[in-house]
Amino acid sequence: MSRLKPLFFHAFIALAVAGSAQAGWVFDRAAGPTLIFKNDQTGKSETLKTDGPNPNFIAVLTDPESSTPYALYEGKTCANCDASNTSVFIQRLDGKGKTASYVYPGRITDPKKGLVYQGRAFYGNCLPKVKAGFVAHQLEHVDRRGMQKSVLIAEPGPQYVYEVLLERRLPNVKTTLDLVKRKVCFEIAGRTRTVLKKPLNLTPQKGLDDNDDEEDDSDKKDSAADTPADAPTAGKD
Repeated sequence: MSRLKPLFFHAFIALAVAGSAQAGWVFDRAAGPTLIFKNDQTGKSETLKTDGPNPNFIAVLTDPESSTPYALYEGKTCANCDASNTSVFIQRLDGKGKTASYVYPGRITDPKKGLVYQGRAFYGNCLPKVKAGFVAHQLEHVDRRGMQKSVLIAEPGPQYVYEVLLERRLPNVKTTLDLVKRKVCFEIAGRTRTVLKKPLNLTPQKGLDDNDDEEDDSDKKDSAADTPADAPTAGKD
């Protein structure tokens, strides 16, 4: 009977995440750089001011432990930027902390080097232990080493986004695609564009300034890189 408890627990968490997305904060509308949300349980509203000129909402990601909601959206990094400078962002609905940003999925080419980046991005329950996060399977051109594979995992936490960049023992994209077929994970459509004006930086950025809690999180991220390929974690169970 004890073997059934972990299975029941994970099933309960998955249902809780799905329920929070449907019965909690929902996207209402966009107004310039602002995203407006409503809580269909309490009737309250939340206004999130972003740094981009015209953000496009993608989804609400909720931390399954604390129920802290985050907005996942895409947009240009500045008002005068061209389409090649589009990124994916994750930001708390209450606006606290720093905004996490990631390379928009698709293909990026350089006139001289050819393909310099190729990635597929997903959100939701997109790996066995990533119940409500952002997962990017990436291929980046690295000097002298050619194309380097990596998997970026970002999960909402109580205060900020837990992030880890895996460069070895990578989870297979087929694992993620199987979850897409089960409709618990969703892919962000990629785009093809020319090389960015500034160099790519696939290294995840911290969601908040350094503090004692983040030092503990760092240990969790290090252990995540050593987990089996089909069970990565971004600092949480």
